[in-house]
Formats: sequence, structure tokens, C-alpha cells
Amino acid sequence: MPLGEMPSMLAQKTVEYLPNLVLALLVVVGGYIAGKIVETISYRLISSTAVERFYRERTYLSVAFIFSLIFKWATILYFLQYAANIAKIDALVNLMGAVISILPGVIGATAVLLGSYGIGLYIKDDIFRSREFYGNLLGKLIFLFILYVGITTSLQLLHIPTDLLNYLLLLIVGAFAFGLAIAIGLGLKDIVKEMAESYFREYMKNQSKPAARKKKK
Repeated sequence: MPLGEMPSMLAQKTVEYLPNLVLALLVVVGGYIAGKIVETISYRLISSTAVERFYRERTYLSVAFIFSLIFKWATILYFLQYAANIAKIDALVNLMGAVISILPGVIGATAVLLGSYGIGLYIKDDIFRSREFYGNLLGKLIFLFILYVGITTSLQLLHIPTDLLNYLLLLIVGAFAFGLAIAIGLGLKDIVKEMAESYFREYMKNQSKPAARKKKK
């Protein structure tokens, strides 16, 4: 191609591509507006549920805010992929497709994580709520176990290996058990000593009775 024809060829390609670019930009703007609408509607719907009230009363978490934000960006990402397809930007189309493919896992992982946290919180505060030390301790242990199961399940939904988390749990449990054993040992030291002395006095008393009887005879 002669060099003199290159500017005209470039201008022609630009004119041919310009409608697609304008349409893609309109789709992006429309996607943002649609995302805001989805966010507002989902927030209002979820805010009126008992689940939202449960979390608001006990924690600083807002289920409505979290899920409405996810739904908003899911909507925007779908529009971005469509806009990239219109603009014929294959790399962006593939990138949006990869991100969209993990959205179900993100939604499921978020639901499982929040659900396990809520269930553990309910068990700890409502079922095992007690002034007794062991009741509170058992409630906290169950809460941590349920939360661990929720985190592990969430990572599996996101196809993230959980081996490191399992090793970390074993390390934490081992350290906790070791610390608890030391604490109980130190706390019961005086009690065990008193029990041993009491048993020893009782044993010596029983041993002295036959000797006293023989002297009387």
C-alpha cells in the first residue's frame, strides 16, 4: 500500500469503527445505571428480611449492603462484556468472561460464610449463653468450629486449596489444647494437693485403727 493512501485508509477505518465505539460507550453507561438500579432494589428487599435484622442487632455487618454490592457489580460486568464484544476488544471480552464465570462461586461463598457466622453467633449467644465458664467456653469453641467449616466451604466454592488452612487449624487447636492443659494444671494444683493430703490423712487414720486395737488387747 502506498504511504499516501495510509491516512485515508486510517480515517476510513476510524469512521467505520466509530459507531461501534459510541454504542459500546452507551452500553457501559447503561450498565452502570442498571447496576445502580439493581443495587437499590436488592438493598431494599434484603433490608426488610429477618436475616438483615439479625445481623444488624448483633454485629456491624449488613447483609443487604454486601449482596446489593455484589449484584450491582455483577450487572455492570455483564454490560462491560457486551460492550467489549461490540467494540471487538477480544482481550477484554475474555477477561470479563473469566470474571463473570466465578460470580456464582463468589455469591455462594459469601452466603455460606455469612450463614456460618450467623449460625455460630446464634449458638454461642443464645444456646450456650451462660454465666458458667465452661458454658461460655463450649459456645465459643462451637462458634469457631462452625466458622472454620464455613470458611473452608467458601474457599472450596472459589476453587482455592484449603490445605494451608487445615494445617493452620491443627496448629491453633494444638496450641489451644496445650495452653488449656497448662492453665487447668496450674489452676487445679492447689485442689489436687488438698485432695492428696486428705486422702493421705484418711489412709493413715485407717492404718492406725488396727494398731490401736492390738494395743487394747
